[in-house]
Amino acid sequence: MGTTCKLLISRRSLAERWDFTSTKVIEKYEQERILTRNPNIKVPRYYMEEVLKVEALEEVNPLSSLERRQLEKKN
Repeated sequence: MGTTCKLLISRRSLAERWDFTSTKVIEKYEQERILTRNPNIKVPRYYMEEVLKVEALEEVNPLSSLERRQLEKKN
């Protein structure tokens, strides 16, 4: 019999995973319902399964508009 466990990631860890300098973009994704925060935990945590799905989407760019502009200027 298989067991399923939902792995969670903190807001800070997710920001680091996506190379953000702050967690503001993660909060924005939560407000826009791109990410769902676990409602049962006081400290913001997100389901890794959902994070992986977001990462697989090509149309969702994990860069904030400011970070995107900075990268475009460098290139």
